[in-house]
Amino acid sequence: MSNKRFWIMALPLPVNEATGSSPDTIDMTKWDLFNQIRSKLQDSLGSTSYDYFPIDLPMLKVGTLDGLMGLSHVLERVEPQCEASLHKLIASYTALCTESHSSAAFTVSGKKPEAYLAGFTFNGSKYRLDQKLSDLVTEISDEVAQMDALVRSKQSDYQQAKNAVKQSDKSRSGSLLNRSIGDLLEKYGDKAVPVQSEYLTTVYIVLPQHERAEILKDYVNLAPMVVPDSLHLLESDSDHSIFALTLFRKHLTDLQNAVKERKWTLRLYTHDQQGREKQKELDQKLEQDCSGIQGNLVRMLRTNISEVFMACMHLKFIRCFVESVLRYGLPPNYLFLTVSIKGTQKEHKKLERKLMQNVAGILEDLKLPGISPVDLASFNAITSADMDSELISGSEEAELWAALNSGGILDHAPFVRFSFEF
Repeated sequence: MSNKRFWIMALPLPVNEATGSSPDTIDMTKWDLFNQIRSKLQDSLGSTSYDYFPIDLPMLKVGTLDGLMGLSHVLERVEPQCEASLHKLIASYTALCTESHSSAAFTVSGKKPEAYLAGFTFNGSKYRLDQKLSDLVTEISDEVAQMDALVRSKQSDYQQAKNAVKQSDKSRSGSLLNRSIGDLLEKYGDKAVPVQSEYLTTVYIVLPQHERAEILKDYVNLAPMVVPDSLHLLESDSDHSIFALTLFRKHLTDLQNAVKERKWTLRLYTHDQQGREKQKELDQKLEQDCSGIQGNLVRMLRTNISEVFMACMHLKFIRCFVESVLRYGLPPNYLFLTVSIKGTQKEHKKLERKLMQNVAGILEDLKLPGISPVDLASFNAITSADMDSELISGSEEAELWAALNSGGILDHAPFVRFSFEF
């Protein structure tokens, strides 16, 4: 995951301007408020760590107060689930792209994710605005759940195909205890074709490397009627060696008992050239099928990431709208904006703290409706305590903010905002 961090915010418009009857006037008011806030934030925070983008959200159906409060609780559960689904899709997509040595970049509605967020527009043709918000939220969450289930099914198919290929690879390049004897014999050509007759048979003994001297010294005594000079080393690895040995078939049981006593492994093999060719064809087909399933899954994930990303953003803005109505009240004339928080993941928390403090300070001066001056003053007093002191260390600052967060102070900021990371 790239760990890009965004805020989605909503602020009420000034009372004397928000009551204007002309839509153009309201839009201009939004722009004025946005430009004013952006200018103040850039003056205090600079322009290198943050980018600000106004969002033109259409009028959504407000409904009743009881309905909004119920929907707020539903969104508190559903919206994080949608974001979690998106993160899982991105993680799966990144892992698959790493396997196939391809780029893990993705787009959202044909744009880079950052560009989509910066210029977010509500897709009214897909998510109808004339329906109740509760129905709209159910539609979006059901859509995400269906895509999630489909991806899990395809991932299961891919995992089964991978396991089949791994099992095939194991028979060719795994431990000598399991590796295909036919593959080992191919190294030696016709000279290594095992003896299989009415009276004679060739068997294969796998034993630890440190016991090679024992079998070389005493192989003829493992069983009666072992063919002299028939023992030869077929293959070795860091742990085991495998030897071919020919003896009279009627004493095979004696050899099995001797091998078992020494805790070695006896492997039997019947040479079948046609069967070998068919197995090769099957192995190639397994690899081709696995590659095809992987390619289809990558394309599905890329498409579903785009769809779930858009669904997630619609849910976040709906949640932002619902919380704005509950906090700021009516009429629902609000400025919606996104803030891109730059820097590394380690820097994000500190950048968010500074942004939180400065937004709250600006709002205290603007005196916007629905934002309690008392709450703002209290919030600013708490969060700014000792923050400007030259004596406070980075660890102490982190502890202070952790304490504020654990007490719910930061989660209950006096303005509506939600964070988003991908």
